[in-house]
This record gives sequence, structure tokens and C-alpha cells, in this order.
Amino acid sequence: VSKIYESSGLKYATVRVSSGGITRQCTVEVEVINQPLVVDGICSASPNTALTGSTIQWSAPTAVSGGTGSYTYAWSGHPEVNAKTGQTITSNAYTSTGTKVATVSVTSGNQSISKSCPADVVAPVPTPEITSITPSASCGVGTINLAWNNVAGENGYTLQRATNSTFTDNLVSVTKSADVVTHSATELSLGVKYFFRVRATATNALQNSAWSDERDATTAN
Repeated sequence: VSKIYESSGLKYATVRVSSGGITRQCTVEVEVINQPLVVDGICSASPNTALTGSTIQWSAPTAVSGGTGSYTYAWSGHPEVNAKTGQTITSNAYTSTGTKVATVSVTSGNQSISKSCPADVVAPVPTPEITSITPSASCGVGTINLAWNNVAGENGYTLQRATNSTFTDNLVSVTKSADVVTHSATELSLGVKYFFRVRATATNALQNSAWSDERDATTAN
């Protein structure tokens, strides 16, 4: 006889043979072990690069086999993921920059395999502010001169001009090179209020700063 076992452990089989009033009994002990646990691939992070204040979704490898057929997932590696469980988790919000490495331990029965993967957390470039805005007029056209503070980590600036404070009417965008912190808006209509805002740009667009507070000026009639 034979049997397919669904669980591990010590298994016992006893056979009794009787003939002519004589009985003999034999017991056999067999240890059944689980198939080796196999975890193929690596875990993953989405996104691979995130801003401070945001979360990251971490996922364990999906190619898991062997063991008992039942699996648990436990995460560790840094405070934002420590003690979380599940094949896919969402971290707590990150408050510091750097490369974060998360490790997932896949356990089945008394077997366990760990996999690790990294993600980067970066901070946005500081937000510049417009420090001066000066209108003037000459020969029937207006000019507005602007300046803003230089911020660390920028590789340029984007300046926007519009005729409303939501920057939807007559919008004009101007890009400036790194460390250039002045601009002259020329050929402007006289007697019109113009609104301006600026933001710093970074090599990684994810790190672009927020828009500055708006400033406005009216060209002379």
C-alpha cells in the first residue's frame, strides 16, 4: 500500500500478519518532510524614488513555491516598514532622505528565506521667493523687472507671468539658467496688472520646488 501525505512529521504504519493462530506485528516509523521553500526573484519598490513626506509600496517576490504551501511575509529594514506583514505593504511616510532597504522574510513551516530591495528618498529643492518687482514704462510699452533669491540644489528656474492670479489668462513661461535670479518682462501693455511666480528646477524633475508666493505689479499708463 502507499499514501500521499499532505503534512510533515513522523508517520507510523503497522502491519499485522496472522496465520494458523499466530500473529506477528511490525511498526515502521517514517519522517515526512516538506519540499524545500523556493523564493525566486527580488522584492520591488514603487516608486523607486520618492519625496520625503510620501509613502512607498513594497512588494515581495510572487514566484514562491515549496514548503507547506502556505506562506507568511514579514518586513524589516527601517522604521517605516518594520513589523508590517503581507505580500505587498505600504510604508509609513518617509521623513528622511537616503537609500532605504527593505527586507521581506518569506516563511513556510519551519523554513524561511529573506529578500531585500532598495528605494531612494529625496527632498525637493527649496522654494524661492520673489524679492523685488519694479514696473516702469517707456515709449508706450511697459517693463517689469524682477529678482528672487537663489536656492541650493537648483539647476535653473521657471518664471510664469499671467494677467490673473490663477495663472490661466495670457500665461507666459520663461526658463532661466542655474544661478540666474533676475528677469525683465518687456513689451507689456500699459495699465495692466501682471502676476508673477517662480519655482526652482532640479536635475530630477521630481525634486522641482513648489511655486513661490505670487507677486503682482501694474504697468504705468
